[in-house]
Amino acid sequence: MSKKKIEDIPVQTTVQLKEETVNELRQIRASQQAMQVDIGGLEAQKHLLLHRLHSLGEQLEAILKALEEEHGKGSINLDKGELTLDAEENGNS
Repeated sequence: MSKKKIEDIPVQTTVQLKEETVNELRQIRASQQAMQVDIGGLEAQKHLLLHRLHSLGEQLEAILKALEEEHGKGSINLDKGELTLDAEENGNS
Protein backbone atom coordinates (compact mmCIF):
# COMPACT_ATOMS: atom_id res chain seq x y z
CA MET A 1 0.00 0.00 0.00
CA SER A 2 1.52 3.28 -1.06
CA LYS A 3 1.21 6.48 0.86
CA LYS A 4 -0.38 9.41 -0.87
CA LYS A 5 1.80 12.35 -1.49
CA ILE A 6 0.54 15.84 -0.83
CA GLU A 7 0.65 16.49 -4.57
CA ASP A 8 -1.84 13.62 -5.15
CA ILE A 9 -4.56 15.02 -2.89
CA PRO A 10 -7.06 17.11 -4.87
CA VAL A 11 -7.34 20.68 -3.75
CA GLN A 12 -10.73 22.36 -3.86
CA THR A 13 -10.64 25.54 -5.83
CA THR A 14 -13.20 28.23 -6.29
CA VAL A 15 -14.01 30.22 -9.37
CA GLN A 16 -15.57 33.64 -9.16
CA LEU A 17 -18.68 33.72 -11.34
CA LYS A 18 -19.66 36.73 -13.39
CA GLU A 19 -22.28 38.90 -11.68
CA GLU A 20 -24.47 38.53 -14.78
CA THR A 21 -24.43 34.73 -14.42
CA VAL A 22 -25.14 34.88 -10.68
CA ASN A 23 -28.07 37.25 -11.26
CA GLU A 24 -29.47 34.97 -13.95
CA LEU A 25 -29.24 31.97 -11.62
CA ARG A 26 -30.91 33.94 -8.82
CA GLN A 27 -33.77 34.96 -11.12
CA ILE A 28 -34.31 31.38 -12.25
CA ARG A 29 -34.30 30.12 -8.65
CA ALA A 30 -36.72 32.85 -7.57
CA SER A 31 -39.05 31.92 -10.43
CA GLN A 32 -38.90 28.27 -9.40
CA GLN A 33 -39.74 29.14 -5.81
CA ALA A 34 -42.65 31.36 -6.85
CA MET A 35 -44.02 28.58 -9.04
CA GLN A 36 -43.77 26.11 -6.16
CA VAL A 37 -45.80 28.48 -3.99
CA ASP A 38 -48.38 28.86 -6.79
CA ILE A 39 -48.62 25.09 -7.20
CA GLY A 40 -49.17 24.72 -3.47
CA GLY A 41 -52.00 27.24 -3.64
CA LEU A 42 -53.55 25.44 -6.60
CA GLU A 43 -53.35 22.13 -4.77
CA ALA A 44 -55.15 23.67 -1.79
CA GLN A 45 -57.86 25.02 -4.13
CA LYS A 46 -58.12 21.63 -5.79
CA HIS A 47 -58.58 19.94 -2.42
CA LEU A 48 -61.31 22.40 -1.44
CA LEU A 49 -63.10 22.01 -4.78
CA LEU A 50 -62.96 18.21 -4.56
CA HIS A 51 -64.45 18.40 -1.07
CA ARG A 52 -67.26 20.66 -2.32
CA LEU A 53 -67.88 18.39 -5.31
CA HIS A 54 -68.20 15.39 -3.00
CA SER A 55 -70.62 17.32 -0.79
CA LEU A 56 -72.78 18.25 -3.79
CA GLY A 57 -72.81 14.62 -4.87
CA GLU A 58 -74.08 13.62 -1.43
CA GLN A 59 -76.81 16.28 -1.61
CA LEU A 60 -77.86 15.02 -5.05
CA GLU A 61 -78.01 11.43 -3.83
CA ALA A 62 -80.14 12.42 -0.83
CA ILE A 63 -82.67 14.24 -3.03
CA LEU A 64 -82.82 11.37 -5.54
CA LYS A 65 -83.33 8.87 -2.71
CA ALA A 66 -86.15 10.98 -1.24
CA LEU A 67 -87.83 11.25 -4.65
CA GLU A 68 -87.56 7.50 -5.15
CA GLU A 69 -89.05 6.81 -1.72
CA GLU A 70 -91.93 9.21 -2.39
CA HIS A 71 -92.70 8.37 -6.04
CA GLY A 72 -90.79 5.19 -6.95
CA LYS A 73 -87.93 4.58 -9.35
CA GLY A 74 -87.73 6.64 -12.48
CA SER A 75 -85.70 9.06 -14.52
CA ILE A 76 -85.57 12.81 -14.15
CA ASN A 77 -85.69 15.30 -17.00
CA LEU A 78 -84.35 18.55 -15.56
CA ASP A 79 -85.23 20.50 -18.71
CA LYS A 80 -88.92 19.65 -18.32
CA GLY A 81 -88.89 19.29 -14.53
CA GLU A 82 -90.43 15.83 -14.82
CA LEU A 83 -89.92 12.46 -13.17
CA THR A 84 -90.87 9.61 -15.50
CA LEU A 85 -91.62 6.54 -13.43
CA ASP A 86 -90.30 3.15 -14.52
CA ALA A 87 -93.38 1.05 -15.20
CA GLU A 88 -91.66 -2.28 -14.54
CA GLU A 89 -89.94 -1.13 -11.35
CA ASN A 90 -93.11 0.35 -9.88
CA GLY A 91 -95.54 -2.46 -10.79
CA ASN A 92 -97.39 -0.48 -13.49
CA SER A 93 -96.79 -2.82 -16.43
